[in-house]
Amino acid sequence: MLISLAFLRRTKSSRTLATSFGPGPREHKKVLVTGSLQTALWRSAIHLLPIIMSVTIVTINLNGKYIGADLMSPVKSETINLLLLQLIAKSHEIMIVASLSVMVMDFVRHELMFGGGVPLGLIGAGINFNRLDFFLRKEFYGSLGYAGAHDSKLRKSLFVGLVVVAGLVAFLAGPASAVFLVPKSQGWRVGSKTFSIVGEKSQFWPDDLSGNMSELHRWCGNGSSTTVAFCPAAGYRSLWTYWGTKNGTSIQNAPSYAKELSGSRFYWPISSPSSLIPPLYALGDTRNGTNGNTFLVQAHAAVATSLQRLADNWWNAFLASTDLPPNQVDDRIVSAEVRSAIVRLRCSDPQLLRTLDQIVSFPSITRESDFGQSFPVKIDGLHTNPSDHLRFSWVRLPSGFGPVSIGGLFESAWGRNDTEETSSSARIVVGCSVQAGWVPSTLFTDKYNFWTGWYPWNIKFNSRTPSWHPNLTALQMAEYHLELIGSTY
Repeated sequence: MLISLAFLRRTKSSRTLATSFGPGPREHKKVLVTGSLQTALWRSAIHLLPIIMSVTIVTINLNGKYIGADLMSPVKSETINLLLLQLIAKSHEIMIVASLSVMVMDFVRHELMFGGGVPLGLIGAGINFNRLDFFLRKEFYGSLGYAGAHDSKLRKSLFVGLVVVAGLVAFLAGPASAVFLVPKSQGWRVGSKTFSIVGEKSQFWPDDLSGNMSELHRWCGNGSSTTVAFCPAAGYRSLWTYWGTKNGTSIQNAPSYAKELSGSRFYWPISSPSSLIPPLYALGDTRNGTNGNTFLVQAHAAVATSLQRLADNWWNAFLASTDLPPNQVDDRIVSAEVRSAIVRLRCSDPQLLRTLDQIVSFPSITRESDFGQSFPVKIDGLHTNPSDHLRFSWVRLPSGFGPVSIGGLFESAWGRNDTEETSSSARIVVGCSVQAGWVPSTLFTDKYNFWTGWYPWNIKFNSRTPSWHPNLTALQMAEYHLELIGSTY
């Protein structure tokens, strides 16, 4: 059914006659259409605000605008800020739907007044176009034949197309506005620099520690071996602080964020208050199962020191050239590709060792990355005097153990109780094989721990370089080097 002015024209004479001779005052003519530029502009104002908002949102997303490390506003709660952004997105959607509704209703009004009318199914299109079920009803499908009428096919087709496009835009306006308004974490490269560290490659990544290192005694003697950063046992206090809080139950309880940070279950800071070397984070994991091994990876101190100084200089230069407060842009990431130190260790099963026993089993290494079966080793000079505390000693393993850097022997206290297994003339011993090396990694610091430490990231375990001299089978270490971190057999 079509409603148009044709019906009004056919009934015009009868309405006039009834009005003229009917009782009461004469009825004035009604204004059906009026022309006013001011009125047209005011009616178009409803389109202005959604257009401005849409253009602004799209422009910001295309060009990108840095608002800071966090979502900053007068409200300190990030949750409330996100809720406010969702409220703005919903308001933006409502304004878009209102603008589309006015356009569709204007088209309907034009067809009713100046065209050939519209089907009943499209009279309410200006209100129902933003509902998905409107396009699934028979009224809409029945009105599609209206576009194929013999007169003004192009205009009628444009009207139906306008209704369909308006419905699609109204359906997508809400999700699109929400996605565009929520801030996204992005990264910008703000520069890079090539730097050098003075020295030979063999000095920074050595494969032989048997050379003359007598200067270590001057700096690392008299109890300072565990406090000065470049001494062999410099990390002892940090390790003791961390592992001293663990026991057989809690040792596996790693922080939930440790694996996300390092890909490993454990990480802890290694630092020395008396050194200019910045704090470093050691990453690692403990033995998991009988075939597992414990490993540690630590950032290279010389490279970390250079990066720290470079990052400080870059940050000061950046603050001098910008008017932004530091807390708004403090979201820095600094990294460099470098080889980091890696140590892998596997221990044999505990053994009961009596006073005169000298045979202890140590795991072997069949290839560069695999530990093999354990073999017995006779150790001359084992402690025969009972002790009431744990003892540790280094053991030089023969070449048959493969590329093992050094061995370690743990001896429990003697005679803890009067049972047969641990009598006063016996103790429990554990032999461990250690392999040291270098592994390619990315030395990294970011917003989570900036200025608190550097840690290796993206560790390429399969590209590890064993730290032993190829002509000597195993890592060679000087006696006085080992004495700084324990006794030697």
